[in-house]
Amino acid sequence: MVRYTNISGNGKTLLVVRDSFAVFMMPYFNSHFSECYYVHMSAYNPGMIEEYDPDYVVYETVERYIENSANFYVK
Repeated sequence: MVRYTNISGNGKTLLVVRDSFAVFMMPYFNSHFSECYYVHMSAYNPGMIEEYDPDYVVYETVERYIENSANFYVK
């Protein structure tokens, strides 16, 4: 889990469930959101939605693993 805080962000929180390709999106997300949480998909559990209470959730995966998104669960 990686957490990034931006005091000049938009006041919103983002949770990104990701693979390694999300590292290229992180600067963009970090510059816009006040708080970003990045969790690798192998470490994700649905309780994180409740724990971090994000305004937005992004599920990012490379195309070859798109079938895994069918099992993605958000409470």
